[in-house]
Amino acid sequence: MGEDERVEWSEAEFDAYERSLDGNKVAGTPGFIQADEFPEAGPWHLLLQLDSMTVPFHVNFGDAGIGYAYISEDGRSGRFLWQCY
Repeated sequence: MGEDERVEWSEAEFDAYERSLDGNKVAGTPGFIQADEFPEAGPWHLLLQLDSMTVPFHVNFGDAGIGYAYISEDGRSGRFLWQCY
């Protein structure tokens, strides 16, 4: 589901969706801070999401940033992106 579809949601629907995407995770759906952002030449699957404010070690993804590790469908390539406030 893309940003275009979420624009039509009520505030309560959006808040519930956003809460389900927060935090650190392995696989699943990325919880983006800004716009949806995937590496080019996909499709890619989320491998790992790291919230710099809640991990038990220091990482610098900018101001309260989140890092997103992606893996290709065939499992042979990876990409890493981050977003911050």
